[in-house]
Amino acid sequence: MMAESSEIKLEERRLLTTRAQKNLLGLTETFEGADVHENYLNGLEADDFISGLDSLSATFKALYTGMINEPQMYATKDAKVTKPEIYFQILESLGFSVTGLGEKIEKSEIITVEFPDNTYLIAALKAMVEAVSAISKTTPNRGNSYFELLENRVLENYPAIEPKSTMDYVLSKLKSKNREIVGMFCEFIKPFARCNIKGDISWY
Repeated sequence: MMAESSEIKLEERRLLTTRAQKNLLGLTETFEGADVHENYLNGLEADDFISGLDSLSATFKALYTGMINEPQMYATKDAKVTKPEIYFQILESLGFSVTGLGEKIEKSEIITVEFPDNTYLIAALKAMVEAVSAISKTTPNRGNSYFELLENRVLENYPAIEPKSTMDYVLSKLKSKNREIVGMFCEFIKPFARCNIKGDISWY
């Protein structure tokens, strides 16, 4: 049983690392010029909201890097039941401030989570959750991918609709050396067919 348990943990860590590596490659790193529906701004100036998205991306990048370098800290299936404080420790390591947390978490406790370095991050996070939740109602298996990659196109419409994976979008997600190759291929087939890629946005 011990050997089997160890094998399960190793496999869990391997899957977590693979997923983190994949998400790190596809993560949206800058949101300059992003089109955000006014309902998601919640009264904020667009530039302030965008700065929140940028900070959120940096936080996700740190999270995925941690998952890759120290998967044992994150691959804890039973943590949410036996050691929920682990998740708050991870949040604090990413720059969040957690107040109201006692030695033992009780249902009656009110726990406040803030991000002191950029107060707009929470608003951006709330908007992303709201948008991908709307998409998940019609396409249940897609919302998580858009959220994990911080796909800002989900914020363009209210309520959110699933964005299309056009060639321009795919090119924007590729690293420069691969972008050049795919761009050449796209130019080559343009006279014969429309350049459009269908499928899961996290295919790369």
